[in-house]
Amino acid sequence: MMDDIKSFQLGGDKDMTEPRFPESIHSCNFCNVQELDPGMEPKRTAGDLSSGTVIRYRGSRVRDGALKGCAFFKDIFNSLQSILKTHGYEQRNDLPHFRPENWIHELFFSYYTGHLETARGTWRCAMGELWGDIQRPKQKDSCYFVLACQGNAAAESIPIRPFLHDFRGQGSTSWAKQRLLECENNHENCTLPSSPFLPTRLLRIDASSEKSGMCVRIYLITTSELDIAKTKYATLSYCWGGSQKFQLNDGSENMLKGGISATVLPKTLCDAVEVTRNLGIRWIWIDSLCIRQDSPEDKTTEVAQMHMIYAGSFITISASRAERCGQGFLHQCSLPAPGTTGYRLPFASPSGRLGYVILSSGQMNSPIDYRGWTLQEHLLARRVLRFTDYQLHWSCGVVSMHENDFMGGLPSLHVRLLDQAYKMYKGIRAKDQDCRDWMDIVEQYACRQLSDESDKLPAISGIARAWARTSNDTYLAGLWKSHLPLGLLWSCAQPFEQGNFQAYRAPSWSWASIVGQVDWFDHNFTEVDPMLEVLSCVTNLTHLEAPYGAVQSGLLVIQGLLHQTVFNNAPELSALANKDREYLDLYLADVHLDFWDEILVSKVEGSRMFSLQICCFDESTGKGPSGLLLVTKDGKEFSRIGVFFFEPPQSYEVEELNDFQALLELSETRKLVQRSAFQGSVVQKVKIG
Repeated sequence: MMDDIKSFQLGGDKDMTEPRFPESIHSCNFCNVQELDPGMEPKRTAGDLSSGTVIRYRGSRVRDGALKGCAFFKDIFNSLQSILKTHGYEQRNDLPHFRPENWIHELFFSYYTGHLETARGTWRCAMGELWGDIQRPKQKDSCYFVLACQGNAAAESIPIRPFLHDFRGQGSTSWAKQRLLECENNHENCTLPSSPFLPTRLLRIDASSEKSGMCVRIYLITTSELDIAKTKYATLSYCWGGSQKFQLNDGSENMLKGGISATVLPKTLCDAVEVTRNLGIRWIWIDSLCIRQDSPEDKTTEVAQMHMIYAGSFITISASRAERCGQGFLHQCSLPAPGTTGYRLPFASPSGRLGYVILSSGQMNSPIDYRGWTLQEHLLARRVLRFTDYQLHWSCGVVSMHENDFMGGLPSLHVRLLDQAYKMYKGIRAKDQDCRDWMDIVEQYACRQLSDESDKLPAISGIARAWARTSNDTYLAGLWKSHLPLGLLWSCAQPFEQGNFQAYRAPSWSWASIVGQVDWFDHNFTEVDPMLEVLSCVTNLTHLEAPYGAVQSGLLVIQGLLHQTVFNNAPELSALANKDREYLDLYLADVHLDFWDEILVSKVEGSRMFSLQICCFDESTGKGPSGLLLVTKDGKEFSRIGVFFFEPPQSYEVEELNDFQALLELSETRKLVQRSAFQGSVVQKVKIG
C-alpha cells in the first residue's frame, strides 16, 4: 500500500516535487467500517461519499477502537475530550461521567469547487446530561484534507494530490505578480482611497551586487518628504510570537536609519523583504520597525491610523503559516505535512471501482488566524497575499483564489467579512444588516488571542474607524449606538476562562469586557419591549486621540422592566417556589453566564440579582422574553453577569425522544412561564457600568 502512495505522478506545477510521506498511513478494521446513526440516514456502504455526506461513528465505538489501538479513533476521541475541557466540563467534574454511547462523531465531507476536498469532524450529543452541539471554539474542530494518489480509483472524484511546494520557485513569484498586475489594471474596487496616505515611517529596500552575491539592505525613512502619489509600499501582517528582540527604539533608531542588512532581521521579516523586492516594490511597513516600541505616545498615534496604513498600502503580505517572528514563511510546504498522521479510508468512485482516500490531518486556519491584531490588518487591506501551510492565496475586493486552486477559496465567513470591509468604504451596506454584519466581525475577532488583553479595543479600532466613516454612527466601547439595545444581547462562550483581571478593559455591558469567544444569537430575538428605552450611553476614552481605542469607563442608562431573580450558587438559576412572584423564575430559560465558579461567586456575593427584559414573548414562535442578568450591591449601579433567552422546548428535554405528549406538556408549562415572566414588573431606570 505504501508503494502505491509513493508512486503517484505529479504534473502542472514546476514548483512542486514528490514529497516525503509519513512512514505509515493508518488503516484498521475499526475505522474502515462506518456506523451511521440509525433512523437519521439510510445506511451507506463504506466509502459512498456523495455530496453532503456525513459519516457517523458512535462515541462508544470510537472509544472502544481508541482503546484497542485505532489511531484514527484515538485522534477523534481525544478531540472530544479536548472540546469538553475547553468548555469547562473538567472544572465542573462532569468529564469522567459522560456517556460515550450518547455521543456521535460526524465526519462531514465538503465540496468547495464541485470536488471532494476536505473533511471536518464534529461531535454531537443526541441525549443525556450533555446536550446540544459542541463545536466551539470554531477553529478547534478536527479538519482533514482528503487526498487521492494518481492512478487510484478515488482520483476520479478527488482533485488533491500529495505535494511538496517551494514558495521561492519562479512559478509562485510569477503567479503573485500576475494577480497584482491584473488587480491594479482591472479592479475598480481595489483602487487607492480618495485621500492618499503614507505612514510616519517606512523601510526602504535597496539591493546591490557584491562578490558574495546580492546584498539587500533596509533603511528606516521618515516619509514627510516623500511623494505620496509615487510611493507604493507593502505592509506585513504576521505573528510576533512573543517579545521582539529586534525593534525600533531609542537605541536602534540611528542604526536603522543608517541601513542594515536584511539578513540580520528575524526570519519572517527577512522573508517579507524578499517577497516585497520580488514583487517590484521598494518600500515596506513593518510594525515592530516602524513604530517606536519604547514610546506609548507613538504607539497610540500609529495604532489610531492603522486603518489608513493598511488601506493605503499597495499590498499586504500575510505570513500566515509562521507562528512566531523567527520562523519565516518561505520554507517548503507539503501535504501531508511533516509530522502529521494520515488515515486510509475506503472510497467508492462514481464508476463503481473501489479505491481509497488518505485523510491528512490539518487546520483550515493558519496561526495568523488566531491573532487578534491581524483580523483588521486583513480586512482593511486592499490586497492580501497569504502564505499558508498548503499554498499561496490571493484576495482583493474582486477575487479570492489559491495558486493551485485545490481548495475553492477562503472559509465563507472570511470572504463575507472581506466583502463587508470593502462595503465600508463604498457606503453600500443595507441598514437592516448593520448589526448582524458588525457582530459577525466581533464573533470572528473575539475568539482570537491577544498577548495583552488591554488591547481588546485597540486591536479592532481600525475596523471601527472605517465603519464609522460610512455609518455616521457613535462608537461605544465595541458597540454602536444605533445597534442598541439588541447589540447588548451578546453571550460569553467561555465563561470558565474569565479571571480576576486587574487591568480595566471595558464596561460590563460590552463584549470587550470578557475574554474569548462571543456569540450573538439574533435568531432568538423577538420584538423589542416597547417600554424599553436607552436613555444615554457614554464612555471615557483612555487617549483622546484614539476615539475608537481603549476606554477608562463607561455607563449605560436604560429604562425597562426589571425583576429580581435568585441565584443558586451554580451555573443555573433556581426554581424556587414563588407564589407571591417576588422573584423571577428562570428555571426553564436558556441562561448564558459571563463567569463561572469563584469569579461568579465574587460577582454575586453580597449582591442582589435582577433580570432586565429586552425582547418580549412572541406567542407565534414560542420565543422570548430575553434580556440581561444584572447584579447590584447598592441598588444604584448595576453590572452585567449574563443574558437569558426563552425558546420552545426541544426533544432532548424529555425522557423519551418520541414522547410527543410529554413534549406538548412541557411546551405549555414553558409558555405559561414565558407569558407571566415580567407580569407585575415595574419600569425602572437602570445604570449599568
